[in-house]
Amino acid sequence: MKRFASGLIFCVIVVFTVAVPCNATRDIVPLTQNSYDDGDSAWNNDVGYELNDDGTWVWQGFDGADWEIFLSSGKTLNPGAMTSSPDNDQKPDINASGTVVWQRGSATTDAEIYLDSGSGETNISNSAGVDDSDPRIGDGGHVVWEGDDGSDFEIYLYDGVTTSNISNDSLNDDFEPQVNASGKAVWMKKFSALPTDIVFYDGASVTNLSNTFGDEDVDPRINDSNMVVWSGFDGSDYEIYFWDGQTPVSITRLTDNSVNDSRPEINNAGQVTWHASDGSDLEIYFWDGQTPVTVTQITNNAEDDADPHINQAGEVVWHGWASPAWQIFHWDGQTPVTITQITTDTYWGKSPPKINDNPSRLENDIIWKGKESFMGYDLEIYVAISCTDEDGDTYCTDAETGGDDCDDDPSDDPAGCDTCSCGTAACAGCARCINPGILEVCDGIDNDCSDGIDEDPDASADCEDEFYCNGQEYCGSGACQAGTPVDCTDTVSCTDDSCNEGTDSCDHLPNDTLCDDTVWCNGPESCDVILGCQAGVEPDCDDGVGCTVDDCNEVTDSCDHVPNDALCDDTLWCTGSETCDPVLDCQAGTAVNCDDGIGCTVDTCFEASQSCDHVATDSLCDDGIWCNGSETCDPALDCQAGTDVDCSDGNDCTTDLCDEAGDVCENTCNAVDDVDPCCADPACEYEPLCGVPCVDNDGDGFGDPATPRCTYPFWDCDDGNPDINPLASEIPNNDIDENCDGRSCFIATAAFGTPLEGKIDALRSFRDAYLMNSSAGRAFVEAYYQHSPPVAQAIAERPWLQAFVRVLLLPLVGLASLML
Repeated sequence: MKRFASGLIFCVIVVFTVAVPCNATRDIVPLTQNSYDDGDSAWNNDVGYELNDDGTWVWQGFDGADWEIFLSSGKTLNPGAMTSSPDNDQKPDINASGTVVWQRGSATTDAEIYLDSGSGETNISNSAGVDDSDPRIGDGGHVVWEGDDGSDFEIYLYDGVTTSNISNDSLNDDFEPQVNASGKAVWMKKFSALPTDIVFYDGASVTNLSNTFGDEDVDPRINDSNMVVWSGFDGSDYEIYFWDGQTPVSITRLTDNSVNDSRPEINNAGQVTWHASDGSDLEIYFWDGQTPVTVTQITNNAEDDADPHINQAGEVVWHGWASPAWQIFHWDGQTPVTITQITTDTYWGKSPPKINDNPSRLENDIIWKGKESFMGYDLEIYVAISCTDEDGDTYCTDAETGGDDCDDDPSDDPAGCDTCSCGTAACAGCARCINPGILEVCDGIDNDCSDGIDEDPDASADCEDEFYCNGQEYCGSGACQAGTPVDCTDTVSCTDDSCNEGTDSCDHLPNDTLCDDTVWCNGPESCDVILGCQAGVEPDCDDGVGCTVDDCNEVTDSCDHVPNDALCDDTLWCTGSETCDPVLDCQAGTAVNCDDGIGCTVDTCFEASQSCDHVATDSLCDDGIWCNGSETCDPALDCQAGTDVDCSDGNDCTTDLCDEAGDVCENTCNAVDDVDPCCADPACEYEPLCGVPCVDNDGDGFGDPATPRCTYPFWDCDDGNPDINPLASEIPNNDIDENCDGRSCFIATAAFGTPLEGKIDALRSFRDAYLMNSSAGRAFVEAYYQHSPPVAQAIAERPWLQAFVRVLLLPLVGLASLML
């Protein structure tokens, strides 16, 4: 049977928080060791396992098909199940006399409460249609539980003979009852939609203990003196409340802080323990039941400590985090506070422990559930039992507790056992070095109490010389034997194989020279430590020059690059012959020269005929001078001069010139004076090159008629009056010819700027020939003379309007000309 021993138990004094070896000895024993969960499947849940003061333990365990109830009064590993129902049996509780209660049910039937006092199981609820659960039994044999009748939860009590509903209302849920030795009970009651209150049953009636306190009250506990504690919400956090069991009801508030105080437990002396945050993590607190109320903080560290349980002697146990796992801790209720760490392994998942008052033990029993190994997935039940340790190695041989130290007697120890180090040859045969916690050494002794001598691997570890390459030493025939040297030979032929003592492994270093095939052009071969010799990569002989022929030369272990002109040929005759430069790549050829030496021919190379063509182009000879005529190209003689432009007009009175700026001929009157025949019309009509100077006596811009060769456009009919001139406005019916037209054609005169304009003569002639010969025409002419002067004045003053009116008059002028 495999057993777990606690090894050294550590004691922690809160004041100094220093771990030191403790003389107290407990044997840690697994009550179960199977592949199923025991004590419920939630690791941090404290239901599913209980113990009483005479060393009897009860728990629920899964047997592969359903949950059953198990009972053990000793350190029997995996005892037979107490129940064998096809339904689930769960949440057992046990009292001082060893009577066990539990709930039984399945998915298709409602749960019932069963009791077994040693003479067989009895159904004590037997209420069809009601789900009964969570039974608790007092030392007087009273049992309470909660039952769901489909409308709400009620509290039921069994007094040893009959079962009755002690909450007995149909409006409120009642749950989580607790009962004491005299049959008094407490539970949580939920009033409609309001939070829960704590109520007390005195055997006849129910009293609400907490309806004037916080918003929610939970976790009630009662002792055999009818004292009650619970955790209540005061509007901001949970506090601990206490009732002394006396009437009238007076409630004492044990805590008043800003953190949550939860999970209270009380013993028959009225001592209370609970856990609460100290601002950073959970700690364990204690009240000794005396007034005034003084609260003691049992733990004070940087890790969580939670879910305390107290026995009648005031000892407290809990589970706390001690990296890397949860551990079980114990306080003996004495001051100064000394905390004992019961477990020291790395097995995670130790649930809240419970402690009894066992007068037959040196120390009281502790029970919990937890993992059986670091990688364990199911939960097992463990107990810590005090025992006698003769050799001081923390392992026991008590017949009562079934200790598992196979040599606890130091009386026959060889010399030197007090100072030697266990695991060495000097300690061979020393009792304190023989126990289940010792590694087996190679000395011919059963060091680990496993009923085996020098068994591997423990004993062989004692023979290790710490050298890897000479092989693994082992224990054989009570003595250490040499190992077989490590064979580092691998299956790869190109590696250098050796044993590395520094890394305790084999080295396989690749050696490329073992793969060389001496051929340069296929590249250097290499060694892969897994795949062996690997082919090399052929040298890249490409020089990047496109016209060279690149090749690998095995004789010279180098690359050749031979230029090849043919690789550069663009197949064009006109571009000449291309060549290959081994550095610069293809070089262009010399293009065919088609220049014939004639500047005015366009010289072209024709690829199809592989010949030159020369096209004469006159535009290449143009000197940009108009007057010297158009130059031409002769394909043999080059550019030829053109013939000068002939500007002669056949008029001897003009000087004929070629105007290069305007590319036109100019014929200018060459008269020298007014008697020159050329001055006479029409030889040089209107040319102001001869005659007397122009005279404008009245300064209106129009010359005297006596000087007909004025540079002005026309003459003034009265050069002594500036109000009379060709552009003056005609005043009707005053017998004055203000505009010098002799006939007053106002608008046309203003538009053309002179009464002498020939187009105005056409309009005058049309007036005299047609309009003046009819009454309607004469009426029109008279109206015209009356209304046109101001219009003519406006036109004469605006050059842009003159131009516009001239355009409008042109069709009338044309019509008049056709009709005359």
